[in-house]
Amino acid sequence: MKRIKSVLSAVRLFGVTAIALAIVVSIAGLSLTGCNNPTTDSGKTPPPVDNPNTVDNPNTITINKPHLPTPDADDYDISNLTQAAGSVSAVKIKAKPGKSNGKVTIYYEAGTMYPKSTTLPMAPGSYTVTFDVKATNAWNEAIGLNAGTLRITGKRDPVADDYIIDNLTQAFPNGDAVSGKVTAVTVTPKDGKSTGTVTIYYEGVSGTMYPKSTTLPSGLGTYSVIFDVEETASWNAAIGLSVGTLNIIIGGWAEINFTFTDMASEISFDPIELHRVTGTSTKTLTLTNPGQYDARSWQVNGTVIGTDPSVTLNARDPRYNTFGMHYLTISVQKDGVPYSKMIPFTVGY
Repeated sequence: MKRIKSVLSAVRLFGVTAIALAIVVSIAGLSLTGCNNPTTDSGKTPPPVDNPNTVDNPNTITINKPHLPTPDADDYDISNLTQAAGSVSAVKIKAKPGKSNGKVTIYYEAGTMYPKSTTLPMAPGSYTVTFDVKATNAWNEAIGLNAGTLRITGKRDPVADDYIIDNLTQAFPNGDAVSGKVTAVTVTPKDGKSTGTVTIYYEGVSGTMYPKSTTLPSGLGTYSVIFDVEETASWNAAIGLSVGTLNIIIGGWAEINFTFTDMASEISFDPIELHRVTGTSTKTLTLTNPGQYDARSWQVNGTVIGTDPSVTLNARDPRYNTFGMHYLTISVQKDGVPYSKMIPFTVGY
């Protein structure tokens, strides 16, 4: 009877010890690693357990801590899933505020064409993207989270709307565009568009005689503007994209400059043409550096029409609206010395 009691006591003690050990393992979240070929009662080694948390070693089981959260795909901002061949970069996966900052490993896969790999693909196609997140002190690990599909397209074709176009209208006083003041039309790619070299062509239209050329025109008129774009690593070449029309017209402000040391070097003006009904009916001229003069006045045919730094001629002004030639004179005085400049203009129909 005493021997039976001793055996029962030993069994109870061994059972308590085993339970305590199990509790310690559970709380610590330890991995239970290969149990030195455990055997069943029959002496045979059991098959490995089909566990979704099993990693490279089939005998290694990851035990997540039940009191910690496990990351999921919605915890992350995922971007860069659509790209063009030639400039492919990694898919971006960034944890949202308050989510796990465990190390992220990204995988790309496209069936047998591209077996699952951490290497970023470069060829055009569609690739399934998944990612793993390492455990941290506050979060469990996660394996095989779905990030979506990486789509790598072939080279894209530039279009005119990919560019910012400027400088299509240029105006010159008295039509004096030949002096080299005309500047090139500008074609600037928008963000994310082709940066291939742009070549611009001009061609006269609407009665303007000017054969297609890369040379910037300088005469008054209307010019069709098109451009070509060279190929880049991510973009095809493009030929004959339409910009619109370059208009070189009469307009703007004429400036009167005086050189006190050499009056002969003053700017000369072609006759100004004003029209009461058709064409340009007004013309504004302005005096540069007006503060350096003691006095100034504008006269037409000897009649003062203003003393401000600027004056506007108007073909409908009754003081000089008769058809024919008229004379605008600007007179200034510097340190008691008078200077003047006469500018002819005509008033027509």
